[in-house]
Amino acid sequence: MNWELAKSWLLVAFLLLDLFLGWQVYESRREFLGYVASVSDQLANTKTILSEHGFILATAVPSEHPDMPLIRADFAAVPLEDLGRLAFPPSSSWQVDAQAGTLHADQGEIRTLGQGQWQVRFTAPIPWPNQGLAGLPGVWQPGQYQEDTGLAVAAGLSKDGRATGTRVFVQTANGFPVFDAAVSVALVNGRVTGFTQTALVNVAAAGDAKPTISAMDALDSLAGAVDKSAGGADNKILSVTLGYVHKVPKTASGVQGAPAQGYWFPVWRVVTPNHLYDINALTGEVDTES
Repeated sequence: MNWELAKSWLLVAFLLLDLFLGWQVYESRREFLGYVASVSDQLANTKTILSEHGFILATAVPSEHPDMPLIRADFAAVPLEDLGRLAFPPSSSWQVDAQAGTLHADQGEIRTLGQGQWQVRFTAPIPWPNQGLAGLPGVWQPGQYQEDTGLAVAAGLSKDGRATGTRVFVQTANGFPVFDAAVSVALVNGRVTGFTQTALVNVAAAGDAKPTISAMDALDSLAGAVDKSAGGADNKILSVTLGYVHKVPKTASGVQGAPAQGYWFPVWRVVTPNHLYDINALTGEVDTES
């Protein structure tokens, strides 16, 4: 065997292999840079479309849009006495009217409002606790809720303890906010006058996860469905968030679909100073009723 010739061929083979691998690295980097540029171009295009319809994008746009399943849940049915023990110290002065759905105590009252929803009012407003929602008497399972920062921005609420307005905390499912399962706390000069809570139990995925549209696609759909160009100050987009709502989805023709009791659907929620828009994260259908 001619070893010198064999070594020459091996060197040539290794050189060709290095050239091939180097070309692959170059192509992958070029594709990555092209992808980044396309995302930037897409955002610029979305801003242009929004501007043409009178909207101003005043917030960051999320880049991730993971696959999401529908979720199935039940509204919580918490006995008035249990809510009373959370909100007010045990007292013989409690007056429970099961038929009216009310509990009265010296410190305040609790009133059931509907499926999984109740309202707590304090006779004398209490300071906003340092622990946040977890330190507020009467909140059921506060650890399942997170603050809705989009609504806080829209309401202009600060966290300096002197807020006046409504601070909203939303229940979470699979790490996503459930926008219509919330604790809405009424504040006057940093003191809590009461709150309304909606709670869900038995939350679970319903079926397989499905692809969701991107936030930019959702904004494009919003611009096409809601034209603010005629005027008005409510045109600044303050928040874009992926989560769930309990609503009956519309068909492609815009006709209301069959009832979907107990199911929550993925949506992109867009917040402006005076409106909430839910864009179906599976179909792009825009709900303009909020």
